[in-house]
Amino acid sequence: MNVLRITEQGRQPVSLSELPAVQATNLPALADQVIAFTQALSAALMQRSACREFDELVALGFWLRKASLTRFTGSLNGTFKPLGLVVHYTPANVDTMFVYSWVCALLMGNRNIVRLSSQQSALQQTLLHTLLDVLNAAEFSDIANANQFIQYDHNSESGDELSVLADARVLWGGDDSVLRIRELPCKPRCRDISFADRHSACVINGEAFSGATTEQQVRLAEGIWRDMQPYLQQACSSPRALVWVGDNRAKVALLEAIGRCAHSANAPETLRNEQLVFSQWLVASGEATAYQFNGRVCSIELSSGNALVSPAHPGNWILPVHSISSLNDLAALTTPKLQTLSYWGFAKDDMVKFLAQPSITGIDRVVPVGEALQFSPDWDGYELLTQLARKVVVL
Repeated sequence: MNVLRITEQGRQPVSLSELPAVQATNLPALADQVIAFTQALSAALMQRSACREFDELVALGFWLRKASLTRFTGSLNGTFKPLGLVVHYTPANVDTMFVYSWVCALLMGNRNIVRLSSQQSALQQTLLHTLLDVLNAAEFSDIANANQFIQYDHNSESGDELSVLADARVLWGGDDSVLRIRELPCKPRCRDISFADRHSACVINGEAFSGATTEQQVRLAEGIWRDMQPYLQQACSSPRALVWVGDNRAKVALLEAIGRCAHSANAPETLRNEQLVFSQWLVASGEATAYQFNGRVCSIELSSGNALVSPAHPGNWILPVHSISSLNDLAALTTPKLQTLSYWGFAKDDMVKFLAQPSITGIDRVVPVGEALQFSPDWDGYELLTQLARKVVVL
């Protein structure tokens, strides 16, 4: 069936029906064995030297700590049962993203087949090697039996066969990819959780920045860069626009500070060309008035009335800047595709009041600057733990 099962020994051709997860038994939700596995994986990701070369893997290991997971699982009320077999279709642009949703499904007792992108990177290979090494420990044999990782070509008939097996499908990808998968045949009660094209932005209170100490300003710049840097802004929650509210006098100082944070970052050889082409295109089309380079970051001053994030934004550490008079003016820039809004210089109550406006149709997460990429089971408007389980009600 042109399916390759990924194991520690390499990629092995298999039939989907031969995958152990298809016939395996579901585990109980929040099983002790699963918790022990997540802790072993957490330790491996944070301690092994190969993993420590990638900040994304260390961050994943930190998220997997028991104290972190308990914050989410401890709030579950009621009796939850696994859905059954969950099929995960992973994104090509963010190598670690599938692990977060996979762990949520695993915690709720589901069996899982994870279809990985054929695009290989050093990060992906290190992650898979570490994950499979931990999974193959004797004490985790039941988990290994219920979870497999595969690859197959987009045009393979295996896509239909795999979809029909699913009791739930987790779909990561662009709009077109998600729609193609949703057209595949599936069970009548198959549950789809779709993570399609989204983008994010950060909003800064200009007056608060002007009155901040140098240390506070530096920490803000570090936080914005921390949200921008991973995956060259390809993650949906990484800000692709900066919205400056009010007093403009210190805006350049912040952009320069972000540039200093990014000065020594490793970058592709084509980075500056990509930034130059996009920024010049925006200026030529009248959507921007100017651009500047600060370190590895290219900031672009946008003309008023333009989209918050251009659909053509390529990532690559490009930061378009909108200047508005008040926080309420941001409402006109939001669209259903706006996922995460990170903020600085505003009170939490200000953000709650702003979000109450009926015209706002996007924004699923509002977080302080520096926390945009911190994954939570509350993602894209879904509560993943409960969505990946059946809640049994006893009256």
